[in-house]
Amino acid sequence: MYLTTYNEDFTGGRLRFYDNEDEDSLELLVEPRAGRVAIFSSGIENPHKFERVDTGTRSVLAFWFTCEKSFEFPTFLDGKSHTTFAEKMKKRIQKEL
Repeated sequence: MYLTTYNEDFTGGRLRFYDNEDEDSLELLVEPRAGRVAIFSSGIENPHKFERVDTGTRSVLAFWFTCEKSFEFPTFLDGKSHTTFAEKMKKRIQKEL
């Protein structure tokens, strides 16, 4: 959930979705607006990234959840959770291929 608004509180920092992993294939551009909520699965089925914030402060309330025990974070906010999850996902996808 966005707590600040694009072009009022900050510039840059938009959410970009792609048709595939090629960042030239922009499919959707979400401009943050205070109170707007973006909900999506963030695996390989939804390639995305956030633009760098150029000016001001972009504030969001972000959270992740899973119902699958094998993806549970051993600790949270340790600075490594995203990396740990990404590595687990890569290994799982490689096994499925």
